[in-house]
Amino acid sequence: RGVISVSELRFGLDTFGDTQNDDAGNPISAAQTIRNVIAQGVLADSLGLNNFNIGEHHRDDFAVSSPDTVLAGLATVTKTIGLGSGVTVLSSDDPIRVYQRFATIDALSSGRAEITAGRGSFIESFPLFGYELSDYGVLFEEKLSLLAEALKERPVTWSGTTRGCTRGTYWCAISIGDHRWRSCAICSLCWAVSRCIERVWARRTSSVDSFSRTYQRYR
Repeated sequence: RGVISVSELRFGLDTFGDTQNDDAGNPISAAQTIRNVIAQGVLADSLGLNNFNIGEHHRDDFAVSSPDTVLAGLATVTKTIGLGSGVTVLSSDDPIRVYQRFATIDALSSGRAEITAGRGSFIESFPLFGYELSDYGVLFEEKLSLLAEALKERPVTWSGTTRGCTRGTYWCAISIGDHRWRSCAICSLCWAVSRCIERVWARRTSSVDSFSRTYQRYR
């Protein structure tokens, strides 16, 4: 009773696309790091792992700001492995767009897409996308509520204080298959919504010289 059999265990890998140095000590570009993440996912799939999850950050030390875009790429070059975010920072994203993007990944992967929706233990996305940290709690609560409604795949009527209202609206032409979902605590800061379910890398630049330095670093 309460014992999990070996056959029920699932194994996977998580990555944030950490920026690193090569064997000679030279920095590996963000672009190459993302290509390396794709190669790691392909290898994990070939070895029979169950899941490959990619996190979202908007910082210099992590290359992946748009995990769903990388997962979409993996969907086309893998066969059986589950493809998930770890996490999607729902508080600073739009839940309907999150739903649509992962519905697309689900279609590309024949039903292997998963989402973990989090509050954001790193907070750089809040000022980046114009949100106030004082709304940290209510942003997540309301957006999680709307995402849960979208997962029902029927017209949604919803209202809140952090987003415009919806009245009997249906947004997605792609139907998602098995969309079981659950919520659980993650590091006391995040909650997860599982099954079924952008760093367009951005930095504010105030001068042409600043933009040039950024371009040369990430070209």
